[in-house]
Amino acid sequence: MRGSDIEDAIIEPGAAACRDLGTATEPLSAKRYWGFIGEDPGAEHHTLAEFTFNTDFHDFDWYNISHVDAHNLTMQIVPLDRPNCDTLTCADTSLLTDCPEVGRQTNDADELIACVSPDRDNASSVVAQHFEACDDGYAWSGDDQQGDDPSPVRACAGEDWEIVFCP
Repeated sequence: MRGSDIEDAIIEPGAAACRDLGTATEPLSAKRYWGFIGEDPGAEHHTLAEFTFNTDFHDFDWYNISHVDAHNLTMQIVPLDRPNCDTLTCADTSLLTDCPEVGRQTNDADELIACVSPDRDNASSVVAQHFEACDDGYAWSGDDQQGDDPSPVRACAGEDWEIVFCP
């Protein structure tokens, strides 16, 4: 696991790692967290958990799962101790395994390690259309502004969050 304002962590299957970020009232914007199994697919080639914490709008935290640049792992974001807040889940393994040819990123052993969007701003790109399979995640950069899908962004007056890789 890696991300904004945290040191890298190796998390074994079924294990957890806790991190404290800021205070319960300090605004923290544009935080991103990601993981990978085996070889790191590299910068901007990860599924992202994105947050803005403690906003001045009802002290809400804003959160989403992003495939705007790429998908490499299934993910879930769980607001803890907040039953009225939405859990976001993109658990469809076909987002990686069925990646269109144009987005397939492989390692030196020719193993698929990420599905990368070659045009993050194009809703009609074959990779963005592929990522639309997950309604709880961004498929392209303007996914919250157009289309019939509900916005992939949620807001909640949360305090503690769980990011689950491979739910």
